[in-house]
Amino acid sequence: MICVREQFRQYRCQSEETIKQLREELKKLREKQQFATPGYERVRCGGRPCIKCSKCRDWYFTGNAETWKWIRYCENWTKEDYNRWHGDRVYDRFKRRDDGGTCHTAATAGFTANHGVTTVCLCENNIIA
Repeated sequence: MICVREQFRQYRCQSEETIKQLREELKKLREKQQFATPGYERVRCGGRPCIKCSKCRDWYFTGNAETWKWIRYCENWTKEDYNRWHGDRVYDRFKRRDDGGTCHTAATAGFTANHGVTTVCLCENNIIA
């Protein structure tokens, strides 16, 4: 009887470890996933929504990290910030993803038309510098 209990204990420990590993792998997969699953509603532009913010993830930023940080806080922009956006053509640093993007508008539309209220995903990791 003692042998059976010991085997059961070992099996339970192995199972708990396996469950722990599977949870960690699932967490990593969720972190890697950029787009919401197919059951989610598309954003108004027709693009694929970000899994975190639900805004269009079909575009990403290709400039430097400092500029990306500035863009991410566009709701606080001043007239000078908008002048920089247009004068430096910062919007040209957004690129459409090559993996089946479905957005039918330019990435810049949300910035220029809505004065900082963007439809483009501004999550920290939406940059390829």
